[in-house]
Amino acid sequence: MAIRRTKSIGTKVTEEEYARLEALAGGQRLSEWVRRVLLSAAEPSAAEPIVLAELLALRTILLNLHFAVCQGNPLRPRRCSGSSSAPITTRSSRRMRAWHRP
Repeated sequence: MAIRRTKSIGTKVTEEEYARLEALAGGQRLSEWVRRVLLSAAEPSAAEPIVLAELLALRTILLNLHFAVCQGNPLRPRRCSGSSSAPITTRSSRRMRAWHRP
């Protein structure tokens, strides 16, 4: 059974924009292509919440490091590892010491 669509959304475009949309639609009817693109743009990406969480975690880490530096506390590899139980390798310790040098 076909779904009956009764609502309409419209917009005005220039001749150049219309030609561009037609080219992007390829062999599809322009109305069907626009409908598909519009509905897919309204759906949030599954990765968006993950990327936002990672960005906020990075922001928190940077703010904590900035606060520590402003307080005059030295940056130690264990403090910058994100977890006190995280192993610290010699390589990461050297990087951190090189980064902290005045």
